[in-house]
Amino acid sequence: MRGQFDKAETILEKITSNIFSTENRRQEIQLNLRFAENYYLCGKKAHAWNYVRAARRCLNYEVDKSFELQICGFELKLFNEETASDLKTLLIDKMRDFNTIVNHNILSRKKIIDETLFNREDLFHDFLVSLANESKPIDAIIESGYWSLLPENIGFKYGETGLYLDTEQNTVILFLEKRIEILKGKLTPLDIKLLLSLTSGINDKSEMIQQIWEYEYDPLRHDNVIYSAVRSLRRALGEAGGWIETIENGYRYSLDRKFKISKKGSNKENLNPNHELLNSVKLGVETLINPLNYRQLKALDYIKTAEYLDVLTYQKKFSVSEATASRDLRYLKKCGFVISIGKARATKYLLGNT
Repeated sequence: MRGQFDKAETILEKITSNIFSTENRRQEIQLNLRFAENYYLCGKKAHAWNYVRAARRCLNYEVDKSFELQICGFELKLFNEETASDLKTLLIDKMRDFNTIVNHNILSRKKIIDETLFNREDLFHDFLVSLANESKPIDAIIESGYWSLLPENIGFKYGETGLYLDTEQNTVILFLEKRIEILKGKLTPLDIKLLLSLTSGINDKSEMIQQIWEYEYDPLRHDNVIYSAVRSLRRALGEAGGWIETIENGYRYSLDRKFKISKKGSNKENLNPNHELLNSVKLGVETLINPLNYRQLKALDYIKTAEYLDVLTYQKKFSVSEATASRDLRYLKKCGFVISIGKARATKYLLGNT
């Protein structure tokens, strides 16, 4: 529950031999369910399913009613609820029969029954109920220590790697492969500005200098400045520092990692840095791999009036290299904003039909 899935796995592996040596069936069930929960929170559903099956094989259906409930609940989580309606009905019936405070509260949270028992024997339920009324639920979860609740409240899938940034609190939440890590006050204002720029699609060194430092780019003067800033950001991000990748003519935030940023004054909802700019553009697809940079947004406005745009015009208009111009236009095409006609240097980009 505290998001330290790697440590939990190590502890479980250490006690495995002791539990199996005692040949205690109920402890074996509990161990398998612990492994299943840990792998589920890591996003490894296939591993979790294997441990759930192992736990079910150990069941004595006459006496292990509580374990049977846990296993049914796990099976329901691992399957889609719509395709497992029979399993859901069975689970609800068994929970009604095996009426404990915990089961009662789970049914009330699922809105299957109306009553709620606020009882100190189920503190976790009380916390979940109070969380629904929190204006800043992310802060409440961090303070509580129940970090495994962070992914679903921020918008990450279990096992998905990425970064959540709260600029107001200067807090970074890293969703690593086997654990959740929270960095408070580790990023400098420059680190935050650089991270926001990289995640907004500003990857070229000349763009970074203009956007962050507001200078005209001079390689001899500014390359070391950018390198030092990137090194500082990587160091601050620790294990996630490798997500800041070096590319031709600049740097970028890894395409394989998700990024979310909180709205100012609230961490209940999330916002991409270019979200408002993207909303002003009526074209394009619903979901982008990366937000558009400022050049691409201006280019779309230009095409509306000029009817088409080519690489050479793009270079002159935004003072960028041919490689950068081609990359920007290809990305607009990939997202469906524009279509291309012609080949090689004669290629022209027109507004798409999306």
